[in-house]
Amino acid sequence: MRQLLTSTKSPAPFFHASPCVRSGPLVTVSGMVALDLENGKLIDGDTSAQTSCILENLRFFLSNYGVKLDELMSARLFMTHLDDMAAVNEVWKQFFSLTIPPACTVVGVDALPMGAAIEIDFVFHSPRRDTARVVTGKAMPRGKFPHVKRAGDFLFISGTSSRRPDDTIAGATIDEHGGPRLDIAVQTRAVIENIRDILHGVDASLSDVVEICAFLVDMNDFAAYNAVYGEFFDYNGPTRTTVAVHQLPHPHLRIEIKAIAYHPT
Repeated sequence: MRQLLTSTKSPAPFFHASPCVRSGPLVTVSGMVALDLENGKLIDGDTSAQTSCILENLRFFLSNYGVKLDELMSARLFMTHLDDMAAVNEVWKQFFSLTIPPACTVVGVDALPMGAAIEIDFVFHSPRRDTARVVTGKAMPRGKFPHVKRAGDFLFISGTSSRRPDDTIAGATIDEHGGPRLDIAVQTRAVIENIRDILHGVDASLSDVVEICAFLVDMNDFAAYNAVYGEFFDYNGPTRTTVAVHQLPHPHLRIEIKAIAYHPT
């Protein structure tokens, strides 16, 4: 089964292709030219500078791909001027000074996308490991634990609330008397959307969820919570347990949900 791997900083491909694909232990990275990640344009610089840029961009993307540099098995270098090979080799030696360099193929070509002087593609051998992820753009966990952890084909999502990245809470406002107004429907919707976004961060979705455990501070909220839940799941959805608890990590939280998803790689 093939899996698309993405990076938040990777520019959109010029061709209808995936920037990186995993198939079992093999991870293949599409040909890269020396792009400025801020504007997506080719950098100014000679072949040596472009080679350095490609390798640094690759290093940046690897953490998103869940791959290590020492797992690189082979690279293909396409160059418009093979006279620059010595300069490229110096950059290559510096970049791989602390690890075994990959097998390489170097070929001369007439032209490359965007007028680049060099393009490189890569193949890694990276056996799937149990991985944990703190997902960018979501509220940071309030302790030393991840949003989600993979163990084999299962994804375990930590207890998730309606807390936003700025630490405000969806469904918690202040009324005209200065007291809290807490909306279980708004909080439930935000919680499930947060879980959805966390799953998207590891290329999974709500349709992969197989079990949910919801914690309510007040069982009088059950009907409203249950109605919103039904907007996202039906009788073909995950198994569910709902329990009442004494309190949650913040006094304005009315609900927290933890989930397990099944998403084979």
